[in-house]
Amino acid sequence: MGISIHYKGEFNDATKLAEFVNEVADISEVNKWKFKKFSHTFEQGTFTAFSPSSDIYGIVFSPADCEPVMLTFTCDGRMCNPWYFEMVRDSHDPEQYEAMRMLSTKTHYAGFETHCRVVDLLKYISAKYFNNFKVIDETSYYETSDAIKGKQAFDASDTLISTMAKKLQNNFHGESEDGVV
Repeated sequence: MGISIHYKGEFNDATKLAEFVNEVADISEVNKWKFKKFSHTFEQGTFTAFSPSSDIYGIVFSPADCEPVMLTFTCDGRMCNPWYFEMVRDSHDPEQYEAMRMLSTKTHYAGFETHCRVVDLLKYISAKYFNNFKVIDETSYYETSDAIKGKQAFDASDTLISTMAKKLQNNFHGESEDGVV
């Protein structure tokens, strides 16, 4: 539960991967976000057919109180979740390989300001480095740039979470350790 950004896409120019990784690392450092670089040069400077033995290319960064933002790719230039890829690498299951292509980052607990920073960064880098980039932003800020509407979505989610927490707390108040009231 909580606000997330869902996204997928493809890197547009294999020769610019190192530039991309360095730019995102610089932006992460300025914002004091942790980051991890993966391979930053596609083999032979070009995309190749997908292979389960592929390296992971790109970078992951993580603002405080936010799930990691994965800007990582397989050898064919398509985005992938690097940890999911490691889990399904040897499965040889096309459905599993396709499932690793849709990425999600929960920004809710980092707050609306951080959510907007992540979205603005995705807009910037997608225009410069990605093809076929698709985003589902649960606040609609990515699509509309409407901070008021986005903040309202954040506030509504906060209200829902706190209401559910209170209901759960009230429903289980007085319950003994063995579950008998």
